[in-house]
Amino acid sequence: MARDGIFLAYNLRTYGNLPSAWLSPRLTRFALYDPAYWAEFAQLAEAGLLDAVFTGDASQITDPTSSVADGLDRFTAWTAAIEATEHLGFLLTASTTYNDPFRLAERLLSLDVLVGGRLGWNVVTSHSGAAAANFGLPSHPPRDTRYARAEEFVGIVTDLWSGAVVDHESEQFVVHGRLAVPPSRQGRPPIVRASTSDAGRSLAGRYANGVFAADLTRSGAVAHRAAFRGDARSFGRPPEHLNYLSGLRLVLGSTQAEAEAKIADVYGQSPDHTAEQVAWLSGLIDFDVSTLDPQEPLPLELLAEHRLAELPATETVSLGFRASVHGFLRENAGLPLAQLLVRSRFVGSGHSTFVGTPEQLADRLEDWYKAGAADGFVLAPDLTLETLQVLVDELVPALQRKGIYKREYTSDTFAGHLGLPPFGRPGDLRFDADPARRTAARATVLARRADPRAEDPAAPAPAGVAARFTAAGPMNLVALTGEALSEAVADPNRLPAGPDGYVLGLDRVLGPAPAAALDPTTAAAVLGLRRPDLAFLPVVAVEREHPWNLARTVASLEHWLRGRTGVVLAGRDRLSAAGRPGAEAWDPGPFAAPTPAGPATTAEAARVLRALWASYPHSALVVDRERRVYATGEGIAPIDHVGAYRVAGPGAVASGVHGRPVVGQVVEDPAELLDAQEAVDVALVPASRLPTLLGLLDRLPPHLAFLVVGGPAPARHRFLGSVATRTRLTEETA
Repeated sequence: MARDGIFLAYNLRTYGNLPSAWLSPRLTRFALYDPAYWAEFAQLAEAGLLDAVFTGDASQITDPTSSVADGLDRFTAWTAAIEATEHLGFLLTASTTYNDPFRLAERLLSLDVLVGGRLGWNVVTSHSGAAAANFGLPSHPPRDTRYARAEEFVGIVTDLWSGAVVDHESEQFVVHGRLAVPPSRQGRPPIVRASTSDAGRSLAGRYANGVFAADLTRSGAVAHRAAFRGDARSFGRPPEHLNYLSGLRLVLGSTQAEAEAKIADVYGQSPDHTAEQVAWLSGLIDFDVSTLDPQEPLPLELLAEHRLAELPATETVSLGFRASVHGFLRENAGLPLAQLLVRSRFVGSGHSTFVGTPEQLADRLEDWYKAGAADGFVLAPDLTLETLQVLVDELVPALQRKGIYKREYTSDTFAGHLGLPPFGRPGDLRFDADPARRTAARATVLARRADPRAEDPAAPAPAGVAARFTAAGPMNLVALTGEALSEAVADPNRLPAGPDGYVLGLDRVLGPAPAAALDPTTAAAVLGLRRPDLAFLPVVAVEREHPWNLARTVASLEHWLRGRTGVVLAGRDRLSAAGRPGAEAWDPGPFAAPTPAGPATTAEAARVLRALWASYPHSALVVDRERRVYATGEGIAPIDHVGAYRVAGPGAVASGVHGRPVVGQVVEDPAELLDAQEAVDVALVPASRLPTLLGLLDRLPPHLAFLVVGGPAPARHRFLGSVATRTRLTEETA
C-alpha cells in the first residue's frame, strides 16, 4: 500500500523546547504526571490527522532544576492515550543497551496488541554515559560495542515477534524460548532507527522501516535518504519500505518577526546562555571560541571539512548529530559568531530548526518532500499544546491545499501510516474490541480523567476512585489466569467490581502456564485507567527485569492508577526464555557479571525498588509559577546500592502523592521468605503450602503479611486475605 503524502509525527517534548514552557496557562501544575494531559495531547494530534506522536527516552534521571522532564516509563505513559484515540500512531523509544531483548520484545508487542496495532519502536543505543551506573557498569559501553549489541538485539526481537522458537547463544546474549504474546493487528511494531551515522546504517538497512534523521541541510538529507534506501535494497528489501523522517524543531509566530522575537526574548545573550553556547560550540569544533571576536565569522580553517572529519569521536555525542551540525556550520560560515552562538541553542541536538509562520513551514516541508530529502517529519515544538493547536488549525490545512497531506485517515495502524502492509499474519486482540464502546469512551475520557490533584496534590480524590492499594488489609483479590486476562482486555467492563483488586500474571509463576499472555504491567495500566474503581497488581520476575527499569515502571503506574497498584516480585517467569547459563536474574550480556539468582536476589530487588522510589520525592517539584521556580531538587539523592545489583540512582520518576506502591513477593516454598527484608510488604503463598508457612511463621520477619493463593486464609494475625483464581470471566472464582 502507498503512503498518503507526507508522514507527520509530533514530538512530545514534555511541555515544549522553551525553558519557560511549563508556565503555559493551558497546563496544570503537575500535568506531566497526569494521564489526562497525555490523553488531551493525543486527541488533539488525532484531530489534526497526524500519523503519530513521539517521545524520546533515557535511562537516567534528568536534573529537574535545569530541565523539565517527567522520567515516566514510556510504555505506561502512552497507555493514557489508547482509549483517547482510534487512528493515531505512537512511536516509543527504548534502548538496546539497558534492556533485555526477551523482556523488551514482550513489552513492545503487548503494548502494540493493546493499542490495536498503532505502535512503532524507535531503536536507540543510549548516548548518555550517566545511565551506566544505574546498571552496575563502571562506564558507558563503547559506541562500537553498543551498535553491535543493538543489531543483534533487534534480530532477536524480530525473531521472537515472528512466533519462532528462538535458540540463540552468543557472547552478547543467550535466549531460548518463544513469546506467548499474540500478534497485533499489524503483526508487530514497525522499527525506526534513530541514527544517520555510518555505524548505524547496517541495522537500519537490515531491519528499519523508518530512519529518524538529523539533517540541517536539504542536500545532506537527499544524500542520506538515498544511501539508507540503497542499504535496504542491498539487504533484499524494497527501498520504499524505509521511510526517511527528518527531525525539525519549531519556533512559530503569526509573522516572521514575531517568531524571531520569540528567540531573542528567550535566548538572548544572558551570561548563562552565552556560557552554555560557547561551551557547546567549542566542544563541537575542538577550539575555544571564547578567544574570538563575537562580531566576526568563525575562521574558515576551523570549519574545513577535512579538519572536522578528523576530530576524535566521543562516546556521549551522536556521530550523526555532530556531522549534521558541522554541515550546518559550514553552510552558515558567513554569520557572525554571536549569531551562531544563539542558533546553537536550537541546533545543539543536531536537528534543523524552523523559525517562521505556519504557511512558511508548509512551504519548507513541501520543498524537502518534493526534493526527495524526506518522506516525513517529526516536529518538535516550542510550546507543546499551543504549537500543536497551530499545526492542527493552520499547518495541516495548508499542506492539504498543496495536495501533499491526507484529508482523512486511510489507515489505523502504524505500519499503514508508513505505507507498509502488515507484518506476517495479523491478530485481532485489542483493548476494548467493541467499536461503539470505544467511541463512547473517547467522548468522555478527559472528563473521566479530570483530577484536581494534578493542580493541588492535597485536593480530595474524585468521587468513585477506589482506595489505594495497601498491605494493611483485609484484601480479597482475584488473579486473572488462562484466558481471563485476554477477555478482560477485550471487554474491561466485564470485570466484576466485587474484589478489592486483580492480580495479573500470577499464572506465569504458579499453576498451569498460559498459552498466551500479555505483559502484566502494561495490562494493569490500561485496565486501571478504564476501571478507576478497581486496583491492579502485576506480577514481574526479576529474571528478566532490572530493578532500575522496574522501579521506573511501577512508579509510573502509581501515578497513572493514583495509588491503586504495586508489584508482586517473583524469581522466575516460566514464559521467559532462559538466561545466560548460571544466571537466572537480569543479565546485561558482556557488560557486567551476571546477577546471581535466588530468593535473596528477589528480596534485594525489593530493597532497590523501595530505595529508588524514596530517592526522588515529589516535594522536589515545587512548580511555583509566581516565583518561576519549577523544582528545587531538594531531597533527590543517589542510593549507591552495592550487592548482587549495583545501582547508583536516583530514580527517574518523582514519587506519587498517593503513597508508595505496595511490594509483594510470590513464593512456592515458604522457606524462601526467610530471606525476606523490610522492603517486602506481603507474601503470596499457595494454599497447598499453608501448613509449611504456619510452621515457619515465628521465624519469618514480623512485619510480613500474607495472602493465600487458591484457598481461604486462616483467621489469624498477619493473614490479610486470599487470592482466588479465575481462568474465564464467565466462571466462578476458585
